[in-house]
Amino acid sequence: MRKVIATAAVCWVLFLAPDKLQAASPAQVFRQVAPAVVVVYVETAPGRGRAGTGSVISPDGYVLTNAHVVKDAYRGRITLFLKPRHLTGVLSLDLSRRHEGRLAAMDEALDLALIKMNAPPPGLAVVRFGDSSQVEVGDAVLVIGHPEQGGLWSLTRGIISARRSNYGGVRGKDVFQTDAGINRGNSGGPLLDSSGKMVGINAMIARKAADGLTITDVNFAIQSQVALKWLGKTGVVRVSAAAGPAGSGGHGEKPAGIARHSPPPEIAKEGRVRTESGPAGADTGAGGESRAPGKEALEKKPEEAPAKKPVEKKILTRLRPYKMDELEREIREMEDFMQEMRGIMDEYKHRSQRRMQ
Repeated sequence: MRKVIATAAVCWVLFLAPDKLQAASPAQVFRQVAPAVVVVYVETAPGRGRAGTGSVISPDGYVLTNAHVVKDAYRGRITLFLKPRHLTGVLSLDLSRRHEGRLAAMDEALDLALIKMNAPPPGLAVVRFGDSSQVEVGDAVLVIGHPEQGGLWSLTRGIISARRSNYGGVRGKDVFQTDAGINRGNSGGPLLDSSGKMVGINAMIARKAADGLTITDVNFAIQSQVALKWLGKTGVVRVSAAAGPAGSGGHGEKPAGIARHSPPPEIAKEGRVRTESGPAGADTGAGGESRAPGKEALEKKPEEAPAKKPVEKKILTRLRPYKMDELEREIREMEDFMQEMRGIMDEYKHRSQRRMQ
């Protein structure tokens, strides 16, 4: 009789709690997912910029982040940095895997954006989506990102504290509240479940109440189902929630659940989604600068216009990107070095041609 009860208990666990059996240690999750988390650097003016975090979501180099990270990029200049095999704490070494990117789609109301990496390397690691509708208050979560005054590819942990729907009066903008350590620079990075799947996109923090009282451990992430629905509307890249644990996309193969196709006509008319249509490097500057065709300013649908801000909105702030002086210096030095190398190669070619004459 006891054997029958024990067997029934095991079967019950296997049938009703498969996700719990997939739980991995924070170290295992970091090893799996960190290679698919990138530093997003956006030039806001010549010689100036800001940094945030993004997640690679497809092997062909699409990166998901916050709209406020990439908004108003000067001449559309966005740079992505992939994690090196070994982190050293030295910026020039840790940021050696550099790739240019361009804005592919953006929705400011939902605070989501999609970047296309130019010439992505083969076997690019990807972050798998989890089903945020299955996440419960109290579930353990992890965060990987680049917090201000912290280390690049930092790992923090916590739990889901609460759920909120239609955040800020934006219909469909459902968020998680979490006590996982999130700070400026984590903008756009992944909120991961215990198996390493992305269940949220970090976006907002609360640090001070209206009366000046300090607030701690109140952070917000956009639920993954919101991002999945939006990605489906853009038509640029379609990703479904993964059943298995997160990790690498393998040796260049295409993971299940990812499909590419051209934006359907109804999406182009919707107005809330801005999709790529111009060449790489097309001007997406702010203000009165010209923009590439298809990158018109967002026009929110009347029924989805944000309602009046709730009182508690006064104490909440977006998880703003932050200025990284040292990163900017490293980027300028790298560009100067490449320019110098091009000059040396040009001179070498001229000398060779003169010898042949």
